[in-house]
Amino acid sequence: MFGFGKKKLNDRMLGYITIEVQMFQSWTLDNRRCDLTINELKMIITAIFEREKLSYESDHVSFAVNACLSQTDYSSINKLRTQSNFDQQVAGFCRSIGLPSQYYTPA
Repeated sequence: MFGFGKKKLNDRMLGYITIEVQMFQSWTLDNRRCDLTINELKMIITAIFEREKLSYESDHVSFAVNACLSQTDYSSINKLRTQSNFDQQVAGFCRSIGLPSQYYTPA
């Protein structure tokens, strides 16, 4: 409730989390043939903050959502997906933040 015992979110971690969400967003576009809604992005970002036990504010969520919504060129994100083997880890990523199987089942 008050963030006691949680790690303080810094710009670097926020950047990494945003990239993680952008990789999932790119995977979703490629494999489910749909984009994540604003509410889904908020839910996913908040779930990652909670998974990482981070103390965050609504501005942090808004920043990450806006970064994901403004992403138009996925070429660098797709390279990161390949380099990090993200596509093979999508199910584990979704389970780690409590997303149901519909989010990691290709269409």
